[in-house]
Amino acid sequence: MPVNVGTDSISNRQLRILGRVQNDPYSPSLERSFRLIVNDNAILRGDEQLHEDWLSIFQQSREVLLRRIPSREFEKLDNFFKNIADYEIHDHALTEINPHKEKIVFLLGAGASNPAPSSIPTVKELLSELISRARRLDREQVTQLADYCEENYITNIEDLLSAVQISELCSRNPNILNLVQYQLFGDRTERDFQRPGRTSRMRNDVSSVAFLQDTLQVLFALLSNLMLPAKPNAGHSAIVEYLNERTETTIITTNYDCCIDLALIEADVPFKYRMEFENSKILPIQEQQKTFLIKLHGSLNWFYCETCQAVWLIDIAKTVHAYREKLGE
Repeated sequence: MPVNVGTDSISNRQLRILGRVQNDPYSPSLERSFRLIVNDNAILRGDEQLHEDWLSIFQQSREVLLRRIPSREFEKLDNFFKNIADYEIHDHALTEINPHKEKIVFLLGAGASNPAPSSIPTVKELLSELISRARRLDREQVTQLADYCEENYITNIEDLLSAVQISELCSRNPNILNLVQYQLFGDRTERDFQRPGRTSRMRNDVSSVAFLQDTLQVLFALLSNLMLPAKPNAGHSAIVEYLNERTETTIITTNYDCCIDLALIEADVPFKYRMEFENSKILPIQEQQKTFLIKLHGSLNWFYCETCQAVWLIDIAKTVHAYREKLGE
């Protein structure tokens, strides 16, 4: 963590040490003063600022310190102030960036939808929240899955998302399940397939996979119920406020909630997904829209139709409105 340079929060102790050497670069207490400063825990933790005058005093006293202290100790001091100087230069360069003259891309992660009133759990928190909700359904298969996840320390929702993709393929085609087992167990499993009674066992395996898939679908329904009522927070609103002046902006998000989508819709900021939808012909004309919303992990308002094998766009504003009306909000 870089040392915080400034004059807003300086202790009386630091001011006394600074005063001893401020006007005398040859002060007898020069070395001791620098040792106290560079080893001060409050300054190193960032609880207290380092007075900006220390940088100029060090530059004035370099030659004196080189003669008075061992080279290793001087190197420590030199690195301490060099790191501060480098940080100050880079920080100054950042302040020179004018967001009104540059093309800005916003990258949103899970934490963007965590603050209230969105209140969507982060990736690490999401699975435990879903399991807690799932237990309230008191359905045997869901409870079994919750128990399994907890007993085997499965805490990441992405692991379940991977499981449902694999289970979907396996439940539709036993040959895929055979291939998966062959990849995992090799020739031994291939020989096992030749044994009497293996067909019956394979049917049971497919049934079990389908059972897992059905259970996971319950969790995904709970996931939708968790995300649908989520409202945009101050972070989403700040991005939209920026877009009111700069429409040629791209937003990239790893979230499949629709908080940023709703914030854009509520503020009448036209935007376009980088996706082709089956119902694109009946959607509002988007060719002139210069704000792009790229959702890397998919979206709550994108529906994949297994029959036509295409993605359809759902009107999320109407869906959320109907959902809240049903809840009596």
